[in-house]
Amino acid sequence: ELSELKLDRNLEKPLLSLVINRTGNMSVYGDLSVEHISPEGLKTEIGKVKGLAIYTPNKQRIFTMQIKNIEDINLNSGQLNIMYKEDNGKILDETFIEL
Repeated sequence: ELSELKLDRNLEKPLLSLVINRTGNMSVYGDLSVEHISPEGLKTEIGKVKGLAIYTPNKQRIFTMQIKNIEDINLNSGQLNIMYKEDNGKILDETFIEL
C-alpha cells in the first residue's frame, strides 16, 4: 500500500516522497512509476524506479524520488498517478494525487 504521498515542487527538480507499506510474511519487489495526467487527459511518464524492494521483517519503506523536469508539464494542474507493480505487470497498489 502506498501512503503519505507528498510532492515538493519548490525545488529545481521536484521530489515525490511516499511510504510503501508491506503486509504478509514475504518480501515484496516491484517497479514504481509516476505519470502526470493533464486536465485534458494527456498522460506523460515523469518518473520510474525499477527494483524497489521491502524485505522481511520490515513493514515499510520510506522513499523519495526526483520527478523528471519535462517541458510543457504543469505540476500545478491535473493529477499524478503513482503505481507500484510486480515485474509481471500485476499492480500491487495505485493511487492518485490531485494537483
